[in-house]
Amino acid sequence: MGNTHRLGLKPGDELEMISKLQRPKDSVTQSFDSLCAMRYAPCGLRSHSGFTLIEVLVAVAILAIAMVAILKANVQNLDALTKSRETTTASLLAASKLAEIEAAGVANWGESQGDFGEDYPEFTWQVETTSTEVEGLERIAVIVQRSGGVTGREVRIEELMLVE
Repeated sequence: MGNTHRLGLKPGDELEMISKLQRPKDSVTQSFDSLCAMRYAPCGLRSHSGFTLIEVLVAVAILAIAMVAILKANVQNLDALTKSRETTTASLLAASKLAEIEAAGVANWGESQGDFGEDYPEFTWQVETTSTEVEGLERIAVIVQRSGGVTGREVRIEELMLVE
């Protein structure tokens, strides 16, 4: 048993095995070998030609969160714009009503209320007059409010006027 290898190989069998390993492989064996090499290779050695599913899902989740934030900001901006437009319109209507009172004379008005007709049917006005300590001088307040609007959201303009 002196001439046999511990695996049962004879002295010339090693060369024969080496020559078999060096033979060209057929395409199926080469494909299988390359798949095995890719599967067990460390990540840095593998070719990376696309995104993994988890990367795509994380990217979509980040985009979804960002879109929600952007849409919420837009809704808040539209709400602020609507409130600003209402306040500006109410201020202009109150100033217009105050000019109308001044042109007609304070004595002709007193306490009264109404709306702005077909032009601004959603806004109502109210006039309050208050006497002052000075004879012939009255405090006139014009209050404009949006009908059906939030309570407490009104525009109030006050002015002191001479009563003739």
